[in-house]
Amino acid sequence: LQDQGYQRVMDALRVGSSGGAVLTADESTAFLVTIYSSHDLFWSSAALVFNTSFERIKEALFAYLYLNRESRANPDKYLEASMRDPNNSSMYKDLYMAIEGYTSGLDYYDYAGKVNDLGIIGEHRKSTISALAGEYRAVVKSKTGPRDLFKKYDVNYIIWDADKYPEWDLSFFPNLERLVSNEGVTLYKINWPEQ
Repeated sequence: LQDQGYQRVMDALRVGSSGGAVLTADESTAFLVTIYSSHDLFWSSAALVFNTSFERIKEALFAYLYLNRESRANPDKYLEASMRDPNNSSMYKDLYMAIEGYTSGLDYYDYAGKVNDLGIIGEHRKSTISALAGEYRAVVKSKTGPRDLFKKYDVNYIIWDADKYPEWDLSFFPNLERLVSNEGVTLYKINWPEQ
């Protein structure tokens, strides 16, 4: 039933759009984009089962951490808090866990069973979050760094469900044009400046 609230957004995305990738946060919206439009996605967790480069996974994490006003300035503190919270099932945590699990040296199922065992994973988590936070800061230190991440993957549209993701802050995008809004879901077009 909730997907019906996305109908106007999908119609607008399908009709008269100029191509490029779509940035969205959750899998149900991502599936709607792939079913009802010809656009690519900036990120989908399905990418983790394919031969997706490690750099691509990190860049997706950095992009979403930057979108999140709660994690933008202190991604390490945000990730540490997310990992301590067993009720946190956010996309940010999922992306981080893909990286931590991959670099842990543990089998997928061993990692899944030990993800909360700090005696086993604690030191690795500390060093992984620290390294990622350093890389993140290097990417976002320039004024155009965060935008370049999205531009690199040809992101021209953003679907934002403000009810599900109130922590997002899109103010850093240049020339953001609101195309349609319905039941708290908004489709934006990024009008990138000419180079």
